Amino acid sequence: MPEKKTSGEVKEKTYTLSINVKPVGGAAFAEEIYVVGNIQKLGEWEPKKAKALKAAGDKYTVNVTGLSMGTEVEFKVLCAKSWDKVEKGANFEEIQNHVVTVNGKTVVDVEVYNWA
Repeated sequence: MPEKKTSGEVKEKTYTLSINVKPVGGAAFAEEIYVVGNIQKLGEWEPKKAKALKAAGDKYTVNVTGLSMGTEVEFKVLCAKSWDKVEKGANFEEIQNHVVTVNGKTVVDVEVYNWA
């Protein structure tokens, strides 16, 4: 008896990355906060395509959906859609990219101290 072929694709399970940003110190006065990163859903490092975060109490949050298990996401936090307003450390030092690997539902918390 011949094998029965099925049409249609198996849909890959996807996951959500939640990014929570808490501005502190000099950064606490930002009115808008964005995340820009290496994946299309975060603008592929183009600030004009950065993803806006929503205010939730004393922090800002965004959910990036539809990510595959094992996806490595790198990102920076901005307070405007420009590299002139990128996050800085407590002493205005450069901050390395935030890097996270999606491993199921993934949550990352970031504190931002200053803006460039």
